[in-house]
Amino acid sequence: MSDHSIIIDMRYPQSSTFECKAPNGTPCHASWECECETIWGYRRLGGNPVHDTTMEGAEGLGNEIHVGYFDSTQCNLTEWHDNQDEAVEGTVRVDVKPVSEIDCVTFTATAARIEKDS
Repeated sequence: MSDHSIIIDMRYPQSSTFECKAPNGTPCHASWECECETIWGYRRLGGNPVHDTTMEGAEGLGNEIHVGYFDSTQCNLTEWHDNQDEAVEGTVRVDVKPVSEIDCVTFTATAARIEKDS
């Protein structure tokens, strides 16, 4: 099972949610007090997440190390997913079972699998 998944509710109106089950201490739970827009040189130092303020070959940037912390209530990937218009790529095929009702047929999802896009 993956640390991250997308749950799609096929009932009307359809919706999806991003779910994080990653344990505390994984990169998606890393937080910093700094306001850096990008994270360069992410690594752990003494049990804390850290990142550099330099890029290899970039001039004019300081050579500071920003020390952060892990927050299991926050997930960076969830935030990125929720703030994008088209966050999911790929094709999922859902197998369904038809269920006859009095005046209509409904379908119940029975399984799903990922298909490689061509």
